[in-house]
Amino acid sequence: MDAIWNKRSFFKILLGGVAVGLFSHIFYTRQYTQVETPPTKVVVKDRVLDLPTENLYLGADTERRDAVRTAFKPIARLVGVCHALSNQLAERDAWGYDEYHPIARKGSNLSSGDGIGYTIIDSLRASDTIQLMGLSDEYDRARHWIASDLSFDVDDKFNTFETTIRVLGGLLSSYYLSSNPFSAHPTSPDTLFLDKAADLGERLLSSFDPTSGLPLSFVNLHTMEGIPDADNRGFVSTAEAASLQLEFKWLSELTEDPTYWLKAEKVLQIIKDSPKRDGLVPIFIESVCFNISSPRTKQFYFSSIRLGSRADSYYEYLLKQYLQTGSTEQVYKDMYNEARRGIKKHLLKMTQGPKKLVHTIELTPKRGANGPEYRPYNKQDHLVCFLPGLFLLGVHDGKNSLPLDQKAFTIQQHEDWWVGEELLKTCVSGIVCEAIHLKRYNQYDTYESTKTGLSPEIIHFHPIGSEKGKQEDWYIKPSADQDIIDGRYILRPETVESLFVAFRLSGNSKYREWGWKIFESIERHTKISSGGYSNIKNVNKVPVDYEDKMETFLLSETFKYLYLLFEDESVAPLDSEWK
Repeated sequence: MDAIWNKRSFFKILLGGVAVGLFSHIFYTRQYTQVETPPTKVVVKDRVLDLPTENLYLGADTERRDAVRTAFKPIARLVGVCHALSNQLAERDAWGYDEYHPIARKGSNLSSGDGIGYTIIDSLRASDTIQLMGLSDEYDRARHWIASDLSFDVDDKFNTFETTIRVLGGLLSSYYLSSNPFSAHPTSPDTLFLDKAADLGERLLSSFDPTSGLPLSFVNLHTMEGIPDADNRGFVSTAEAASLQLEFKWLSELTEDPTYWLKAEKVLQIIKDSPKRDGLVPIFIESVCFNISSPRTKQFYFSSIRLGSRADSYYEYLLKQYLQTGSTEQVYKDMYNEARRGIKKHLLKMTQGPKKLVHTIELTPKRGANGPEYRPYNKQDHLVCFLPGLFLLGVHDGKNSLPLDQKAFTIQQHEDWWVGEELLKTCVSGIVCEAIHLKRYNQYDTYESTKTGLSPEIIHFHPIGSEKGKQEDWYIKPSADQDIIDGRYILRPETVESLFVAFRLSGNSKYREWGWKIFESIERHTKISSGGYSNIKNVNKVPVDYEDKMETFLLSETFKYLYLLFEDESVAPLDSEWK
């Protein structure tokens, strides 16, 4: 699975970059029955795509772009990307910590040891916006912290996946962007970021199990030892194992050390050679077996098949690796296409309610009368909202030309574009909180069908044929303790990322309008008067109750995509014609 690298495509790839009941030791190599009630068929034939053909404007919406910039700058200061505020909140509260709590006005670390600066480095993944916003002083201060204070020699365990996509990815992104690649006169990149990335990358290599070739879930950055996930019997999730490839392969390219490449590529080879259900894979792979008498099989464990947590970025990275190689390494595209077809065959459904929302479901493992089988589970995470943008990007394939002519689309491209459009409507309709269950749908903006105008994180749908399902499309599922955990909104980026991609690829102004409504609701309901933003506990309760946690991806992704949504198309273009 050799690949040829296209450096010009790397920045657009970085824009993407995310416990189960265990049965008896049965592996996915066996055949399983899928038990499913008759679905509401998603009919794509003769669907008209919403593609404008005239009066396209992809220039900057300066008023809205600058509003996002104005919102971004103070929170960047709070967490230490910028100079301290006059009341020195940044110095006192969050500088150098991994997370920020805006109500308590303090920082915390993700491990019991010292922090490794998730907030600062994750924010540097948004250094395109920091630089283009003219925040050069703030950028310099964050760089100084990385040069003077950041050390990865921390004697504690860290999640391999999160550390790779957030910290290693943030450093690589900062290295690339330090050369001012979008200017008329690019400069040499800042080697500080590459040096730090190489140091971290070497430590992360120790997470790979020498027998299975798969990365273990945790790694001690000081002792450089991989640590299996004891809570899940040493299994590693598919997303964790197969979402390190973009960063590791790019690090190999930059350092001219093939080790990172080979480690990452072996994981994909294992998955490629494993049995699949039309390109779909369960969420767990056996990486370490705690029973020494049992061999390490490197096989998928009989576990859920879904597109949300523990699976999402595996599918996302397939297409993005193809684009990262300048669309030259067909194996990634083939794996993506197989999975894309499997998604449409097994996981794509439509509600029976008034709006006929296209959505995805999950397949959960059960013990049936005839042995193990999969049953549908009518639930979709907000994490799945990467999928609309991915489907559209797959049609686009790195070759953007506006206006798009749907008459020139192949049948497959027409179908995929329509699916992407419809899934994005559903995401904007109610899949941006921690768990949402489809029950009621008032408009094409579930942000507007909740009291806050914000959408939940996981959604559930009524069973096919039920009377409720015919009357209403979605609902938020209450928890046993009356806490509506599924109704949380935690400032996630997936929906606004898909809006950004959809706008850039189509020129349809409705995506900017939807994004602006989301931004207004974020400002109205999640902003803390003393500074910062907070997760909220229930999108259907006003005034809101806060969780007092500001996720690092708010800065590194959510605000970045909102800013780029209103920025000129020449900034971070989604084609491959970069110098």
